[in-house]
Amino acid sequence: MKIALVDSTSSRRLGGTELRVEELAQGLALRGAQVDVLIHGSFAGPHRSSTPEGVSVTRFPSLVGRPRQPRELNLMETLQLMARSHDLVDAHTSQLPVALAVSHSRFRHRVFTPGFGIKRLITGPRAGIMRNLVHAASQTVCASEVERSLLCRKFPVVADQTCVITSAVEYKTIQAAIPFLVPGHVILAVGRLEKCARIDRAIATLPSLGPAFRLVILGEGPARNRLRAFAVDLQISSRVTFVGTVSDSDLHRWVRTARVVVALSDGHDTVPALLAAIAASVPVVASNTPAHREALELGHSGRLALVPADGSPLRLAECIAAASELEVPAATIHLPTREAVIDRTWDLYQRLAFEPRRELRHRQRRSRMGHGAARDVPAPVGSPPVDTVGQNKLAF
Repeated sequence: MKIALVDSTSSRRLGGTELRVEELAQGLALRGAQVDVLIHGSFAGPHRSSTPEGVSVTRFPSLVGRPRQPRELNLMETLQLMARSHDLVDAHTSQLPVALAVSHSRFRHRVFTPGFGIKRLITGPRAGIMRNLVHAASQTVCASEVERSLLCRKFPVVADQTCVITSAVEYKTIQAAIPFLVPGHVILAVGRLEKCARIDRAIATLPSLGPAFRLVILGEGPARNRLRAFAVDLQISSRVTFVGTVSDSDLHRWVRTARVVVALSDGHDTVPALLAAIAASVPVVASNTPAHREALELGHSGRLALVPADGSPLRLAECIAAASELEVPAATIHLPTREAVIDRTWDLYQRLAFEPRRELRHRQRRSRMGHGAARDVPAPVGSPPVDTVGQNKLAF
């Protein structure tokens, strides 16, 4: 089987797909597949390399445009050529231009794996593009049941063309990470710096916490300057550190350094860091959202606090202070291992590659005609009954 995996450098931020695509390509090659990895990003020109497992890796400076050498091809041209010889392509990216380039290719099967953050992709002006992407895909792979529920409720017609393959958490790797030597009690916030991340709520707690507490923020985004100014206004800027984007290994080190990990976003982009905190046996303070509830249920031995999205900074500070005093036992992780994730993905690829053409045409026709629009979609996993959710209820 010949498989093309498409990634983008812009997805190589925290919780991105860089490590997942690398491990997946190696695992597929060991199972006998011929794997080509195509990476879109800001490079001087097409650069080709190969791994010991025989995986071909090609990096492209842009989707279109003239390469530096006349005989070199851009990403879109390469995809069109590969469509003639490869069985399927899988776009592991939430960057819609890259995903569109894959959807316009002539592969018999196109798989779309956007990862976390589907809520951001199905709202606003992106919704129309996202509709075209999921309709063109033979399968859309979601990172959690909550993500799949959001997608299917927005586009019920593709409910039969979605599945869930959760991310693997390398428990031993995280436990073996060496903490950074940072004075005081580190509160760690991870995610893209934008309004919906609600990192301003974490900054607002510092005046109510002791001087030993300091906030470390990992990630980049348009709200960085605004958050800096907010810390200056509160006169606690010396206790707030903006680290920026880090590698997965450094993320694991920071999680091991933290006394408390906060995830106050109303979206899903913070789930990878939250799962890393569970694996590192670090207390978690998270907003009470379905995605966070689903993730926190995976670490039954951990300690956690679910806080309302509109709670006061003082109440949130009390919760963080209480969490910092906990001695958390090793968590029991119920996430699949790396090998299990590769096996599930391999099974999906084989099922698609060997699907009879008659079934393929029938499924594509049904999707175009809107068949199944009234299909029931399961409610998000972890959603508690309405009468049991207390807006001020904290559980440790």
